Amino acid sequence: MSDEAETIYELRDGIVRDAQTYAAAAARPLPATAVDDEDVVRVELGEDGTPVVTVRDGWLAVYEPSELSGVVLSTLARLGEARTEAWATGLGEEFDAERANVPLPALSDSVAGRIQASLEDDPDASAAVTAMLERVLTFLDDVAENVDASFDAAVRRGQVTTEGAADGRHVVVRLAPTGELRAMEMSERWLEAATPGDITRQINAAIEEAGRQTPTSSSPLEGTPLGEYQRFVDDPDAFVRYLRGKD
Repeated sequence: MSDEAETIYELRDGIVRDAQTYAAAAARPLPATAVDDEDVVRVELGEDGTPVVTVRDGWLAVYEPSELSGVVLSTLARLGEARTEAWATGLGEEFDAERANVPLPALSDSVAGRIQASLEDDPDASAAVTAMLERVLTFLDDVAENVDASFDAAVRRGQVTTEGAADGRHVVVRLAPTGELRAMEMSERWLEAATPGDITRQINAAIEEAGRQTPTSSSPLEGTPLGEYQRFVDDPDAFVRYLRGKD
């Protein structure tokens, strides 16, 4: 094996091991609950990542009504920090773990193998290859031309928030497309008379309503100039069909 080929295989093995490491780190359990310093506000992440808030008896003895929204958001931020720290620790431990090299897949299972198979029965393989190269260049030119616009569109979509409110609009929240709780407002006059149970129900009802109003996205590229190419990621055969001019 030539030095160049050996270098390529080593690079491939390193990429695969890194992918395994990140996958293993992502599979580790992360903290799912956090409480404030006074132990009267609890935030828990549901299975779908939606925050569930609990306000306990005695909160009004330690916080002003005007402070409660901020306490909920800061407790959620504390949970996010704990999850990030746990993930980073787990990632470091996974990088220290020994990992065996993964055998190369059969050529027939790769995109290159599928392209080769599609050319075998072509009566003019030389012309077909030339046409494929032209489509590859067209694809790369389109990506280069639209990558900045697509990135900007994805960023703008991530900055959009959706409002949700419970009955009476005593609690109003705003969620990011990811389900992250970005903002919360609560009526101070209502908080002074409401029970912890009512506050808890209203907060979670507002979050649930915002979640229902939040548009879902099937892929990071959806709605961007490069959105049509998401199908190549989801279905490698679609890329082969595109290169062969059949899609």
